[in-house]
Amino acid sequence: MPVVITDVADLYPVTDRAAALAQVGRGEEIWDARVARFNAHLDAMGGPRVTRAPAAAWVNFADPEAFPVASVADLPPALVAPGERYSLHLAEQLIGRGGPMPKGVHISSGDAEVDISKSTFLCALGVPVGPDLIRTAYDPIGVLARLQGLKKPSVSRTVEASISGSVALLDAVARIEEGVSDCGIVVASSAQLVPLGFETVAVGGGPTRSALPFEDEASGHFASEGAVGLVVREEAAARAAGVPALARIAGHAFGTFGSSVVNRLVVTEVVLRALESAGVDPEAPVLVDLYGRGNRIDDGAELAAMEKVTERYPGLATAYLKGDRHYVVGTHGLQGLVRLLEARATGAPVGPLAFHPRSALLQARPMSHLSADPDGYAHVVFLGYSLHGSVVAIVLDLTDGAVGVRQPAPVLGVAA
Repeated sequence: MPVVITDVADLYPVTDRAAALAQVGRGEEIWDARVARFNAHLDAMGGPRVTRAPAAAWVNFADPEAFPVASVADLPPALVAPGERYSLHLAEQLIGRGGPMPKGVHISSGDAEVDISKSTFLCALGVPVGPDLIRTAYDPIGVLARLQGLKKPSVSRTVEASISGSVALLDAVARIEEGVSDCGIVVASSAQLVPLGFETVAVGGGPTRSALPFEDEASGHFASEGAVGLVVREEAAARAAGVPALARIAGHAFGTFGSSVVNRLVVTEVVLRALESAGVDPEAPVLVDLYGRGNRIDDGAELAAMEKVTERYPGLATAYLKGDRHYVVGTHGLQGLVRLLEARATGAPVGPLAFHPRSALLQARPMSHLSADPDGYAHVVFLGYSLHGSVVAIVLDLTDGAVGVRQPAPVLGVAA
């Protein structure tokens, strides 16, 4: 039962890497304002106040509550964590754009758990919450089930570190393939409810991290808040409803490194299995959107894996479609996918999405890496790695993907 992606959306705090670095520099100011708002909400509920510790270097939104969510408008704001707000906001945007949703929609949520659990935190503070609010306000699945415009959706939650969003997407796909649902809304977010004085996920080192992955001076990313949302449907049902398909989920594969370091042999094997599951002809052109951890060991292993894949698929090329974005934990592997499909949906050129670095790391490689124009490829592979050692590859078939089917979506991020 073929499954297609019919819409995408995302949230990111800023528009480019320079702005991201500036946003990191505003961290104390941002958290002063965020904690003040949180404490005002706690005061209204009769709970104790939070004392703020120095915040770790993150790319944070200036104001999480700038994203309205009608589905939880009646809940006390302190009971809606920022990550829940981002996911719900995107889901409401997608539902509003997608027209009438079929009965039995499944909501698949990805959570990287880089934050303190809202329920644990509020319980530890001793915040009084009435029994009428516990079921939805304390349960992230309950909050998602409040989404308006749906008829009693089923809900699942995936926690798989850096590939939480990718696995949540495949969870929704599996439910449709098995005939459990005709439509899935996938949302995944990364956010902080309270500031922590340390980085919960080590994704880089040094004070600036200004160099992009695959560059000589790359030192990883800053962790960043953000979210992605996608709508997936059974292909025949989407066609019958007159909903354009942006891409077809053609195949996927999982693997594990056994450590947090990228293993080139495992990546090679996972990409090959994903392409084979998608039925891609070995002579066909294939584009791989590389993950880009942003350090020489992991980036070098990823490039070496691509060289091995070309032994079977000589038409393989690579790109880095995430642009200037820092590491949105849980959704980093989907950033390029969403950007590519968003550009195609609005008829924007996709060539500018590709980053073309020049470094000693690349010059040492026999194949031409990261130089591909992403336009014109029928099959694109999106890689994701978890700091727990998992790897996933998702293959999209763009052969019949709709182009220029809607106006550009409003920019949902908050600029620095």
